Amino acid sequence: MPRFFLENENITDGQICITADDAYHIARSLRMAVGDRIYVCDSTGTEYLCELEKIRDDECVCKIISRSVGKSESPVEITLFMAYPKADKLETVTQKAVELGASEIVPFESSRCIKRPKAEKADKNLMRLNRIAREAAMQSGRCKIAKVMPPCTFKEALSSVKNFDCALFCYEGDGTVSLKDHLEALKEKMSECESMRQSDTKTPKTHENIGSESNTVLPKTETTEAESLTKEPSQAADTLSETTPGGLGTKRIKLAVFVGSEGGFSAEEAQAALDAGCKMTNLGPRILRCETAPDYVLSAISYAFEL
Repeated sequence: MPRFFLENENITDGQICITADDAYHIARSLRMAVGDRIYVCDSTGTEYLCELEKIRDDECVCKIISRSVGKSESPVEITLFMAYPKADKLETVTQKAVELGASEIVPFESSRCIKRPKAEKADKNLMRLNRIAREAAMQSGRCKIAKVMPPCTFKEALSSVKNFDCALFCYEGDGTVSLKDHLEALKEKMSECESMRQSDTKTPKTHENIGSESNTVLPKTETTEAESLTKEPSQAADTLSETTPGGLGTKRIKLAVFVGSEGGFSAEEAQAALDAGCKMTNLGPRILRCETAPDYVLSAISYAFEL
């Protein structure tokens, strides 16, 4: 079933308005008819099943049939830091990374990059990469679009490591630990976090904490389907399950993955990454191409946490 992504302001009063290229795609490319159904996802990752009511080249209107938490997102929030590869390889890396569950792709310059971004083409290239990410998200059934960020320096990339629960630095040199061991440790940490979360939710409320905003117990009210469909998207998201794996309310571990260009990383860069808090990670006995390594890592993460 076709899938489209919209901002929240396009979703009001139980209806969704699709305009511009997406409307033309529905009307001309897909040649859909009134009564056909599509999926629409908003910026929060909420998934709407919709039925087309009006179709024009410049605007399509559909009514919301049902709404649910998107279940196609990885339980791990992955940011891929990719050193600039040659030619158009970054486009392929972006497409496959989105299909395999990455939430964000950050290109950066390392000492061994052969290709370096040109300032005059930066905006155009970024728009193209984000368009590729959007198309890959639609094709693969994602409920959120991964973002391709503006390019940065290696130093700037390392400075963001502190914002992650774990950062894997793919390196073929000495002093590394296998990807398998790192993922097993991360999976154990994730299980501990989930156990703590469940323990907190089972803690009985007392008179002392009833005044707290986060712990206040409110009486449940019945909501009809019609009423729920006319809520604003931000309100609708609040009513969705907070325990769905990979869903909106689930606390996801933030993971960074660093992959080098054709020449890999220098020993000095590896040491800087180690000092910044990255975990030196080897990808097995074979040397992988720079465009293959991200697929390898992301597939292993998906196997460890989703299958």
